[in-house]
Amino acid sequence: MEDEVVTATDLMNAWQETTRAAELTDRLARLAADASDLADAPESAAADIAALAETAAAAAERAARTARAVVDRVRSVPDPSDGT
Repeated sequence: MEDEVVTATDLMNAWQETTRAAELTDRLARLAADASDLADAPESAAADIAALAETAAAAAERAARTARAVVDRVRSVPDPSDGT
């Protein structure tokens, strides 16, 4: 299998999509909370939604830490255009 070349623009677009997905997840969680207030939603369904939301949040936190580590690593690499 060949390695796919990914540009900085590709990565930025992917992170923007990821951010939109996280925002949608937040919106859906709030809608689920509102629905459970209005209806007799089973406790198990609310617990399942909470577990899924926590899993998504943990994945987002790991992704953010990884992205931050990349920024820190890139900052530590000397810029060849500096001539230093």
